[in-house]
Amino acid sequence: MSTQEKWIGPKALALLRPGAFRRYIIGSLISDSGTWMQMMAQSWVLSGLTNKAILLGLVNFAAGIPALALAPTAGSLADRLDKRKILIATQIAQIILAIA
Repeated sequence: MSTQEKWIGPKALALLRPGAFRRYIIGSLISDSGTWMQMMAQSWVLSGLTNKAILLGLVNFAAGIPALALAPTAGSLADRLDKRKILIATQIAQIILAIA
């Protein structure tokens, strides 16, 4: 095995040592898990109410529309604004939308 092909082992996990990146990854996993559970619950409820696959597809498609529509604008704003404030604002918005 050449030097470039070696598995780097513990060095690969060095990013997860205590610090800002570790907190970000853990927070992201928790947030994303909540989002996935919400999508599953919505699909489950809709499936129980209507039993129509087309409606499940439409609901999941509709959930992705904002990401597609806002990506170009959000990308340019992210280049100009403070990343930390953007992250905090989007997480708060996601919590509010999940509760609503």
